[in-house]
Amino acid sequence: ENGDAGIWISSREIVSFFTSGSDLFYEGLTLSPDGKQFIVDGIYDITYGMVWIPYQNHNEAFAFSPDGSVLLVVDTFGHLATMSTSTMNVTDLSDPNPSAILGVSFAPNGNEIAVIQADQSVEVLGYPACNQIYQLRGHTGTVTGAIFSHESRYLITSSSDSTMSIWDL
Repeated sequence: ENGDAGIWISSREIVSFFTSGSDLFYEGLTLSPDGKQFIVDGIYDITYGMVWIPYQNHNEAFAFSPDGSVLLVVDTFGHLATMSTSTMNVTDLSDPNPSAILGVSFAPNGNEIAVIQADQSVEVLGYPACNQIYQLRGHTGTVTGAIFSHESRYLITSSSDSTMSIWDL
């Protein structure tokens, strides 16, 4: 009730609750590959609580690299950045005139990232160079999700146009 985030841990399950004390709401939850940290409005260690506060603006989307060493962060202005989870150093990846980025996803192989764009497309970028490999277009509504298959061969996207697409990369 006081606007603080709280975590309750029991021997059988982890139950977390958050109250922002304002009209902000949380849009996503991401768990680290090792299951020891989760992201909402910052990084929370399951045992110790908040360990990192967002680098800039309210953050909209997050994705851990498969090994957990890198966190992709998208803020409310659609800027994409990477953060080292060991040093907390942040590197801005957005070009000077980015279209708004709505979400991100790491491929399980760690070599590509999917970047959901506000223009109803998804870019597949090589990582860490962030060079464009594919620009995927075909949805007529906002792309709402993008996830790679386990072997990183396919990208599955969903859209507000009530469709899902499976892209053979």
